Amino acid sequence: MRKEVPALDDKLTKEEFLRIIVDSFQTVIFATVDDQGHPRSNAADIELVDKQNRLIFSTIVNGAFYNRLKKHPFISITGLKGTETMNSVAVTVNGKVEEVDDSYMDQIYQAHPEMVEIDSADSRSSRSTLRPFAITPIDGSVYDLRQKPVFQKHFNF
Repeated sequence: MRKEVPALDDKLTKEEFLRIIVDSFQTVIFATVDDQGHPRSNAADIELVDKQNRLIFSTIVNGAFYNRLKKHPFISITGLKGTETMNSVAVTVNGKVEEVDDSYMDQIYQAHPEMVEIDSADSRSSRSTLRPFAITPIDGSVYDLRQKPVFQKHFNF
């Protein structure tokens, strides 16, 4: 289970911002484009942040989302946490995505044992069909409506 978003203030660093995405946001929405330049969206979990401050996730090899990531590597992700508008926190990251070494899958499975349960429930998304990707952030922002005044911070990476 993901953690609550901690209290945020102007001292929030880029590294802490990325860690909050991994620790607190279960699923984010990915915006991509297809071969005709039309917008498409997918939901996926951000599972890790690596030593290079890249966000790591996985998806099924050769699915439509996988193919869009390979052909059009610039993405935008948005996550929202909260039950109502005034107790929510939103994050957005824009960046470039690339498929990375399969060893990241071992790290994902170690950090998130629920992946084994997913494997047993859905053979289409088993360990053998997943491929890891890394998002290298270009910029990002956080918007926290839990605070008065509303907290906003933008990051350039």
